[in-house]
Amino acid sequence: MWKPQAQICALAISLAIDPTTLPAKSDRQSFQVHVATRASVQAPPFAASALLPVGGDRVSLPEQNWNVASNSQSGATVRLVADHHFQHLEHPGIRRDARFDLRVISQSHVGNWKVTRSIASTSQQAADGSTYVEAQSSQPGSAAIGLIVTFEPDDSLFTPAGSYELTITGTITAN
Repeated sequence: MWKPQAQICALAISLAIDPTTLPAKSDRQSFQVHVATRASVQAPPFAASALLPVGGDRVSLPEQNWNVASNSQSGATVRLVADHHFQHLEHPGIRRDARFDLRVISQSHVGNWKVTRSIASTSQQAADGSTYVEAQSSQPGSAAIGLIVTFEPDDSLFTPAGSYELTITGTITAN
């Protein structure tokens, strides 16, 4: 026999646990990514060389492209440093002056690269063999900077024959 009361009671129970009648609940989660400050300076892969012409009083080596980049929000400073004059490879006490010229060749992104010290020279007379040129950006970005190094003997007629060498060290720091 059919019992109408049992049917109604079962229906009332199923409506009471129906999930559509429960209040909505929510929660949330945050995700963060931390990007470290990065800066790079890359010298050309090969040594540059030139021949001082007979009777010449100086010689500029071909322009060398250095690649620099930084993701610092305040930009970066790159300094190209010579810690001594051109030095004779066989007789290190024989030295000759050098001149450095720096320019921004190209830049990408919005780095706003500018040369802040474009010309520098070593000075045998002042016994100062160290000098630098410098470029700076005000925002993240990359650039190619061109460095021209010039061998400047005081008197090429009396400059001892042989090979002379100078090393430039590039350093980049976040501003």
